[in-house]
Amino acid sequence: MAELGCGLGVVGVAAAAFGGARSVELLDLEKLAVWYAIETAALNGLLVSPDAPAEDTDTPVEGRENKTKGRVWGHVYDW
Repeated sequence: MAELGCGLGVVGVAAAAFGGARSVELLDLEKLAVWYAIETAALNGLLVSPDAPAEDTDTPVEGRENKTKGRVWGHVYDW
């Protein structure tokens, strides 16, 4: 799933945490918005990847614990 204009990442994080989304890409024009969205995901116990994950890897980013099945990553995207 991709959330365009993610802002704080509320929709994407909810999809990954409760909606059954296996992976969510958070996209926004603003670098700070992507950072906040990634932090929102991490604070909610989701596995945060520095880039789009390979399907067969479950290696968490340093200090993050995977408490759910959802994985998120984010990019600044100029549409």
